[in-house]
Amino acid sequence: MVTGSVLEMLARNAKFAQAYTAPPGLMQMASQMKGTGAGVVVISCSDPRLNPYQILGIDQTLNCGLTHFHNEKIRSALLEIAPSDAEAIKTQGFGQITTSIEESVREDLALLRNSPWITNTTQLVGLKYEIESGKLSIVE
Repeated sequence: MVTGSVLEMLARNAKFAQAYTAPPGLMQMASQMKGTGAGVVVISCSDPRLNPYQILGIDQTLNCGLTHFHNEKIRSALLEIAPSDAEAIKTQGFGQITTSIEESVREDLALLRNSPWITNTTQLVGLKYEIESGKLSIVE
């Protein structure tokens, strides 16, 4: 059951979404950046006090890049750059999301719920952010 804090965040998000304008699509941006060297990959620590997207002034979205850039596409690009590493590249997974965002969130929640390090009194809520509308919604 979702309690007060999450409900308050959802109410604040509803106000935010009223004036929200969606950015261009990820694939559109990727095609515009191709060959410009403007693409960036952010690798950060998982310290919950730090939000690299906020720190860097960029958006983190439901329209996750790994739903568009699949393992084979990444492997192909890497093989062009580093053909001598072909064996390692061919066997490496790159975090491709093969399910819906909702299912991916459910899988993450199940992992946390089954973790011996998370107490059963910890409230775990899965949310998705829709970049097109600016809205948050609960993933059941």
